[in-house]
Amino acid sequence: MEDSGFLRDAAECLHRLNRNEEALKFLARAKERESENPFVLGLESRILEDIGKLDAAYDSAELAAARDPLNERLHNRLGVIRVKQGRPHLAISHFQKAIELDPDQFSPGNLGTDGTFPSFCLTQATKGNCLGGNRGPAFGPPSLRVAEQAHRSTDDRGGAG
Repeated sequence: MEDSGFLRDAAECLHRLNRNEEALKFLARAKERESENPFVLGLESRILEDIGKLDAAYDSAELAAARDPLNERLHNRLGVIRVKQGRPHLAISHFQKAIELDPDQFSPGNLGTDGTFPSFCLTQATKGNCLGGNRGPAFGPPSLRVAEQAHRSTDDRGGAG
């Protein structure tokens, strides 16, 4: 029987070489042995996201986060995928959870390019949906800048944000 650790490592190496289809084959074999492993599911999510299969990437990340609920990277990935899907409003709770789990993500470097807190987050904070809540805006992680950019691009296309 193949060692699942070897299969995971091989998949990680193949992914780093951008040989994603091959990496997914190794992960499929690893999942036959450890279908509940959050690392395997998280790596699968990263690969699927990289190749543009965002719905499947979200599903894998969601399963991984359910199995490793204290992993802030998995919650952040869920938010990033939602933004890439054009659903930044669904990303906020994922980013909030990631920040709750790892507050060290906060830094002044996450200010908007004009030196202000991203307007998307300010808007959400006033609605009680973002980090600041009633306490006022707080510095957010890079993921919130991604959410703001997606929000702006949706507005630029005339869509709902």
